[in-house]
Amino acid sequence: DIMSNSSCDIRLRKKSAVLAADLAVSLSANTHAPVTAFLHGSLFLKTVVDLTAEYDLDLQEK
Repeated sequence: DIMSNSSCDIRLRKKSAVLAADLAVSLSANTHAPVTAFLHGSLFLKTVVDLTAEYDLDLQEK
């Protein structure tokens, strides 16, 4: 898991957070997509919660 590995580059962790957020927005906007059940998965929810619990990625980059 990229977000839990502190040895990963902070820019990679930041891009991962942005991609996960974009995926959530895209899937929630497309109500006809069969993959919207993915948003209700516990793994996805845990990932989003972990992302919000992270320290400020912008501050870590500086």
